[in-house]
Amino acid sequence: MSENITSSVARLYRAGSEHSRSMEKLRKAIDTLLRWIGKNLPTSFLLPDNCRYWRHGEFVQYTNHSDARFGAGIKMFFVNSKSVSEWPHEHVLYFSKLIASGWLDRLSMLLEKEAAMLGASAYKVEKFLAAK
Repeated sequence: MSENITSSVARLYRAGSEHSRSMEKLRKAIDTLLRWIGKNLPTSFLLPDNCRYWRHGEFVQYTNHSDARFGAGIKMFFVNSKSVSEWPHEHVLYFSKLIASGWLDRLSMLLEKEAAMLGASAYKVEKFLAAK
């Protein structure tokens, strides 16, 4: 019987250690992503799935798209790039589920669509100016 207890405790220790390492790795990856968003996207850019990144480093998912533009509404979760180790465990897991659901692909599609629109607009302005 004591052999089973020793084995169970050893397994629990390994699982707990692996969980801690995985959580720390995830927190660092999220922090890197948030810093990239902060550096590369304007504050006014509406992210997919009612999400918003605020310049002070907070990433929030709101319950309502129209509220996300103004920072109103109920926050479903948030993570902050300035306090990585203090994020609530549940919020980190919620963020990881958001990413796993294809959020990065949806963000890429939004950026590609906006880049195409900006390129077309720049072309029209240049064409107009060249005609003058």
